[in-house]
Amino acid sequence: MKWLNSVREKWIGASGILFMLLFLMACSQSPNSPATSELDIEGQVLDDQVDGVPGAQVSISELTESGSMDIIARDGVETNASGKFNFTVNHSGNRLVVVVARKGNEQWQTIIDEHNRSQTGRIHSVVDFETTVESRVFIEIMRNHKNHGVTFKEVQKFIGSERAAEVAHDNGAVGTLISEFMEHHRDKMKTEIEAEIRDSTAFVKMEQKFATTTDTGDGLIDTIMAHFQMDALTVDSLLELKWEEDEDYDGGDEYTNYLEIEVDDWDFPGDSGSKKIEVKYKFTSDSTARSDLVAAIVARSQLTRTQIENAIRYEDDHHGDDDDDHGDDDDDDDEGDDDDEGISVEVHSNIMLSEESRTTLDSLTRFLENAGLQEEFELELTVEKDDGSVSVEQEGESELVSSIVAELWNALVQSVIADVENSTENEVLVEIEIENE
Repeated sequence: MKWLNSVREKWIGASGILFMLLFLMACSQSPNSPATSELDIEGQVLDDQVDGVPGAQVSISELTESGSMDIIARDGVETNASGKFNFTVNHSGNRLVVVVARKGNEQWQTIIDEHNRSQTGRIHSVVDFETTVESRVFIEIMRNHKNHGVTFKEVQKFIGSERAAEVAHDNGAVGTLISEFMEHHRDKMKTEIEAEIRDSTAFVKMEQKFATTTDTGDGLIDTIMAHFQMDALTVDSLLELKWEEDEDYDGGDEYTNYLEIEVDDWDFPGDSGSKKIEVKYKFTSDSTARSDLVAAIVARSQLTRTQIENAIRYEDDHHGDDDDDHGDDDDDDDEGDDDDEGISVEVHSNIMLSEESRTTLDSLTRFLENAGLQEEFELELTVEKDDGSVSVEQEGESELVSSIVAELWNALVQSVIADVENSTENEVLVEIEIENE
């Protein structure tokens, strides 16, 4: 039996080592481990005259939440005679990537989006004075303003080539540009918290407005969750208490955990792809103590994905080319008179329309605008799903549709029907109205 015990001991020892190896391998592949992604980057460094910069040393870094940069590839590549370079690096996959090029005392940089890949899987990047200013502004915001929900895409759209050219070699002007952007961004973001005290009941209203360039379903929901979430210090600084003595007040029904989220087009300068998010949350509290109200508000600011999916509504209301570039409200009376004329589009939907539907609708709108039609007309599409059954209604000028926009209109109808049919919601209503006023 000694030989059997010896074999058993050796087997147990070997299996123990094997188990430890498997355990370590599993740990190294744990879902909590940072994901890695291979980036194949090709780009070109350009000087102020838009000529390629040869012999520049290119490095790649990851941008942290605090605005610091962790170098992952240092000066491993030099630009060729045309200023072009190619890099293949691995990075964590959850940080922005910064490309920095240096030659002598000159430095250029940009921030790239790993999702902006070509069909070959490569990321194409231009590094010039404009991207340098834009990335400097964004990184400075990350460092000193704790981001506040700012994205690099927003910074790019705010600055543009003309502003970048004005401040490219003026550090003081860059600081002014940062202040201007933050003021612009704060105008797009607003959070108000108010509690009306009536006898022993507090009627609490939370409203938040912000802009985002994220328009995909899951990404948009994640953005809303992150923006609306607040801590006690933030809530306490925003909370405004009002004491009311209206004994006949009958508006309490609307405060029964009322949540409404509206998503609408809201242009950043020179862009029509941004979204305006408005969140309204109302509830009542039996305690009127400020500390209790703060705690209740903090708890309700932690919205769940299900809450957002049930409350979100997608709106789209614009008037052709008469919209101003900044997406501001109608403050200019002289310029706002024409907003009631031309092609207008209204979209009301409780689901996010697919990119295909939105692109087709935009193409149809542009087609009608460019056609310069003088006669008034109205096209309406209603697609509804109730317990799995989908119904479609179309109204409008049949002659117009058949002779001018048949292909685009039919493509839009079919795409919206597919969106409704593919939605996981049991009840869906999409209404689209195109009108020439």
